[in-house]
Amino acid sequence: MGRTAAGVKGIDLQGGSVVGVALSSTGDTVMALTEKGFGKRSLISEYRLTDRGGKGVKTISTSDETGPLIAFKAVTGEEDAMIVSDSGQMIRVHLHDVKVQGRSTKGVRVIRLSENDKVNRMAFTEHQEEEDKQVEEVTVPADSFDASQAQIEHP
Repeated sequence: MGRTAAGVKGIDLQGGSVVGVALSSTGDTVMALTEKGFGKRSLISEYRLTDRGGKGVKTISTSDETGPLIAFKAVTGEEDAMIVSDSGQMIRVHLHDVKVQGRSTKGVRVIRLSENDKVNRMAFTEHQEEEDKQVEEVTVPADSFDASQAQIEHP
């Protein structure tokens, strides 16, 4: 194409938005997480290839109970997910413990949130074995935490 060309349409969003993109070379499953704490892993082999201008592929059933999809990434299942809520609640979950389910199911509850709280971010880090095998959970008072400023890095 020439310098002034507009290019081609990659995806037809129809009012939606792109949440994530996964490459099969990154992992053999994808992790999906909704705003109200439901998540799951699905096999990448369950996703079909689409052409330019396609509408994407459904990855999780959303409802008022689950909320919209907010995070999506290819994973191996050996990582830990760091999940942060708007109120500052933070939990670390080993992805091996998150059930692998079909592509269009709603998933399982990964983090239990208070009634008006929502998941803000999910990041990934290398798995660390713990002696007591308990889930780490930290709650910070909402007035002292701004989740939009949280910096969680992953390898």
